[in-house]
Amino acid sequence: MGQRVETAGRTVELPGWLQPCRAMPDDPPGSLPFLYQIAGDTGGSTGLVTVSPLAPEQTMPFGEARAVIDGIHECLGDDQGLVEVKATRTRGGEPVIWSIVKTTMEPSGVQYFLMLHLATAAGPLCVRGFFDEAVATGMRDTLVAARGYEGPWRADPYDPSFTRGNLMNQSEAAEWDAAFPAHPLSKARKLARYVVEHN
Repeated sequence: MGQRVETAGRTVELPGWLQPCRAMPDDPPGSLPFLYQIAGDTGGSTGLVTVSPLAPEQTMPFGEARAVIDGIHECLGDDQGLVEVKATRTRGGEPVIWSIVKTTMEPSGVQYFLMLHLATAAGPLCVRGFFDEAVATGMRDTLVAARGYEGPWRADPYDPSFTRGNLMNQSEAAEWDAAFPAHPLSKARKLARYVVEHN
């Protein structure tokens, strides 16, 4: 079951597995924060998601995924990698665009950062999420690698000539999300899909 939330006159429906929590002092004005925690047979994850109003000039360019990809490539750190950029429209016809970037955590594990911008009648909204590996880190990578694969293990999903940083690996392909439903990347993609399908 979903939940309809509103900030600054802008509404979005979110999945029910996100639980409202208290805003932090450094959250953007009008922020609505949510938490989740999940464990499963193949690992688990925790996440913090924030919904906040966005100024039009701060919005990623709707419909221009290539521009977002190029911008992310320019600013990735050595411990980061681009996993996904998608531009589409919601079920209701509103433009939406998102990116997922991963960062290696210390001492172990990976964090996936979802940045999603959604157009609404009252102005753009930002859905920002930090999704962390928990319980058994690296299990998705290990199990997928053990099954065998074709091609390089790591590669940028949009530019094979881009080789800097912690590149996306084959276990992070969307086709593996169903086998690892508690994984943070699976949850990040699930949230993005929910926004598209329910708004």
